[in-house]
Amino acid sequence: MKKTRILIVDDDTMVRIGLKTVINWEENGFLLVGEAQDGQQALELAERYQPDIIITDIKMPRMDGLVLIEQLREQKNPADILVLSSYDEFELVKKALKLGAKDYILKLNLEPEELLRCLHMMVASQTDRPASSDVAPESEKSRALLRQNFLWDVVSGFYLSEEKMEQTMRYLEIRLDTRPIYCMILKAGETYRFEDAPPEQLQTLRFSVINITDEIVNDVANGYCFSGRTGEFDVLLTGVEDRVTLTKLAQRLRRMLMDYLNLSCTVLVGSSQQPGSAGIQEAFRQANALVSRRFFLDHDGVLFWDGAMEEHSEESYSLSGVRAELSDILVTGSTESLARVLNRIAEDMRRLSLSRSTICGIALELFYVVQEYFEKMRCRPNGCCRKVIAHMSSLCIWKACAM
Repeated sequence: MKKTRILIVDDDTMVRIGLKTVINWEENGFLLVGEAQDGQQALELAERYQPDIIITDIKMPRMDGLVLIEQLREQKNPADILVLSSYDEFELVKKALKLGAKDYILKLNLEPEELLRCLHMMVASQTDRPASSDVAPESEKSRALLRQNFLWDVVSGFYLSEEKMEQTMRYLEIRLDTRPIYCMILKAGETYRFEDAPPEQLQTLRFSVINITDEIVNDVANGYCFSGRTGEFDVLLTGVEDRVTLTKLAQRLRRMLMDYLNLSCTVLVGSSQQPGSAGIQEAFRQANALVSRRFFLDHDGVLFWDGAMEEHSEESYSLSGVRAELSDILVTGSTESLARVLNRIAEDMRRLSLSRSTICGIALELFYVVQEYFEKMRCRPNGCCRKVIAHMSSLCIWKACAM
């Protein structure tokens, strides 16, 4: 069944994000073919994609919504126009309707049901309109998917040659030539939302994260977001010269994902001055190395790679040196001594950048030490020992579970 093509036009990034995430467009029979920041850009996209419905703001720079409607009608463009308005723009709305707009909707009252009602009424009035080709937007959608898959291959080191990679980047219109190049990994706090979601909800969530991220990033830089491992999204970007700007961008991105998707995340940032794939992969390795360190290092939700850090993580750690000490603590029940030992282990975790599996192994081994002690003594934990076990859990096991 043919989907109704939608073009969104608004100079406000937040409004565009809100429109793209307020409903599941494809499930309701619509296809978002593009978005524009002003009327001039909208005219170009309208000619390219031939949308069935154009949702447009009125007040915009370069070319406002009223001039856009006039131009569309002069060009005999048959698209129906849905005008976005504020409470103080009614006179402008009346002008838009006289120029040929089909309907209007208030921005502040933009609810899914009201938006769908307006759109479905427009679709119903288009039943006699000749069907337009879906080649262009579907081709663009396929290109976007190819772009995301290709970028994941590049950061993972899967490509044939530097020449082949550059050819593919030109074909997919990926522009990452300037330096420095940054890689941001968005690590979701609620990974279960990606692990437990049904396929259709998972696809919608991924689409929304990528869409919002692309909007925010490309407001100030040139960037591309793509899905990485479960609960992770990677962003390659250029055009940002200083850490202050990048930090503001990352914090804004965190706020928008929370506001629109109720999704918390930590942003991990690596960078490189190297050209070509070497720079892309170095930036990714640095950001990726921060994933396991984010619980050990102080940060406010954005963590940058420090040149003094080592990119690798230790994969082994032995508790043999503290086993006897822990057994003595279980006998004495000294929570102060236990805190000293566990803090020492926690400092080792931080210093060695231990992997998640290694930390979980440490947590299990600590419990085995306790279990072995009680089996050996053939006794149950007394009140003091229970305090020791509880302290052990709060100081160390929590760190492992949080990973």
